[in-house]
Amino acid sequence: MLNRPADPRTDDRIVYELLRARRGDAEPEPIGTATYLGGRTEVDAPDEVSVAVGELLEQSFVDR
Repeated sequence: MLNRPADPRTDDRIVYELLRARRGDAEPEPIGTATYLGGRTEVDAPDEVSVAVGELLEQSFVDR
């Protein structure tokens, strides 16, 4: 597992597009973005989504 702030690749910018899919809709709708850069996460989305995504991105991850 890698600790993101200690990860040597923190100069890489990783951008996630956040989508919401409702049952019965043909396509998901974009609701925001999450950007990881330099060991920091910035989430631009509604509060209920922003908190959950921010908590997930702050956790260590497995690089395979």
